[in-house]
Amino acid sequence: MKKLLALALLLLLGAGTADASHGRFGPGSSRVDNPWFPLRRGTTYVYRGVKDGKPAHDVVTVGRGTATIAGVRCAVVHDRLFLAGRLAERTTDWYAEDTVGNVWYYGESTAEVDAGGRITSTEGTWRAGRDRAQPGIYMPADPHPGQSGRQEYFKGHAEDHFRVLRVSIAAASGRCARRP
Repeated sequence: MKKLLALALLLLLGAGTADASHGRFGPGSSRVDNPWFPLRRGTTYVYRGVKDGKPAHDVVTVGRGTATIAGVRCAVVHDRLFLAGRLAERTTDWYAEDTVGNVWYYGESTAEVDAGGRITSTEGTWRAGRDRAQPGIYMPADPHPGQSGRQEYFKGHAEDHFRVLRVSIAAASGRCARRP
């Protein structure tokens, strides 16, 4: 089996402060080819791990279509999180890349679901341009240790930040699948 080369960027969420120097708000493009966070249409990424003490299986699929959010054409990404084998959350996320290569996060439509598949919460839902929500940099074009910024901003609902701890290149194991 051919080994894939994976680019790994370690981020610490919840740390740092917003820094507008990371790039421009626009114009954006739905073509996201940032080497640290490429979103090739039709690609599915599968991640396995542990969340809240339960085995987690996360299936992330880059859609073939686009959506216009706050006047910017964005790539559409569908994310399904399974905990202990049951669907726990499903989201649709919107990303765009600016002319410098930063990947901007324009929002998400999220639904947490119970064991019966019923929606129990949509609390994390936000969209840039609505109710003062603003996009943020999800992945810098040229990340470097110490860099920090705001990934999303919808006061009281979505306020994630990042800080780059280390930048490294690592070979992917067979445990993380990337399917075109």
